[in-house]
Amino acid sequence: MKLKQFFFKIILATLIALLPFSMVNYIVDPYQFYRQPGFYKPVYFNDQRYQNPGLARTQDYSLAIIGTSMTDNFLLSYVNNALNRKIVKLSMMGASMYEQKLMANVVIRTQKADTIIYELNYFSFRGGSERVTQTGKGFPYYMYQGGIMSHFKYLCNPETLLRSYQILLKHYKGIRHYTMVEDLEKYNTWYYNSKFAMENAIKDWNLAQNDLKRADPEEFTWKYIKDNTDKNLINLIKSNPDTEFILFYPPFSILIHKFLDNRDLFHKEIKLKQYIFENTRNLENVKIYDFQDLEEITHNLDNYRDMTHYSIEINEYIIDSIAKGQHIVNDENIEQKLENLITQVAEYKVES
Repeated sequence: MKLKQFFFKIILATLIALLPFSMVNYIVDPYQFYRQPGFYKPVYFNDQRYQNPGLARTQDYSLAIIGTSMTDNFLLSYVNNALNRKIVKLSMMGASMYEQKLMANVVIRTQKADTIIYELNYFSFRGGSERVTQTGKGFPYYMYQGGIMSHFKYLCNPETLLRSYQILLKHYKGIRHYTMVEDLEKYNTWYYNSKFAMENAIKDWNLAQNDLKRADPEEFTWKYIKDNTDKNLINLIKSNPDTEFILFYPPFSILIHKFLDNRDLFHKEIKLKQYIFENTRNLENVKIYDFQDLEEITHNLDNYRDMTHYSIEINEYIIDSIAKGQHIVNDENIEQKLENLITQVAEYKVES
């Protein structure tokens, strides 16, 4: 009995000690977990895995964009105008399919968006079906979960307190932390400080040849790829029939497909596309857009800063195509589009 009382007192004392810090975190709410800022000018932190759940919870939108860094340069104003929708962009550098599913579930729980533009990046399907990116701070699962513990972990977290301090420092002293962005339009965009040129794409090709981490065959087993597809994509879509999923394959340069082919991984990429199509073709809440066989884009290496990342003009082309309903995959063109890409990869000669 005395032991129980002792532990109860310890827990109570801990909660009392944490209360002032929790109150600061609740009032400042640095990641906008509860509300958009009221007493200070909004800022956004570039640690996407922390910031994005807050944006999904408190921004005003009817359409969400979820993906990797390939979606970073979708400008809110451009998408809003092209699609006549209020959007929130929730891109995460190097996101796995599991991370994208976690993000989508936050969006769906808010009941704000009836449509999600959802990137299908072959590299996101690698590894285990619960793979996350572990930064120095770990992955903030609590930001993506419901329940009282998610609130407790957010409010009592030293990371939240640090961000609260940085916001107060900016508000009262004018000292802006380097991870802050004041304009949501520019949040995690990089088009303005990147050089898109053939030389950079070829340089990346050369650097990747002896870099196993760029595409480790052990991470690209068909079991991993299929598990990620079933658990993190197909189940998500089938479980949410009232949400429209606009899936798209980003237009990587032809170099990356050639690189994957050299590592005997390209045929699994094609198999993945076939598998996704077969398992979504009869679902009314899915459209698939495939830009990877568009030679006028993917063979023009001046569109790229490396083998995969493309210029903002390509982001705009993707949105314009979605607005016009162009490059949709269907029963009539699926085989031809796959054959186009297979032929292009087989015939392409890299001038390195």
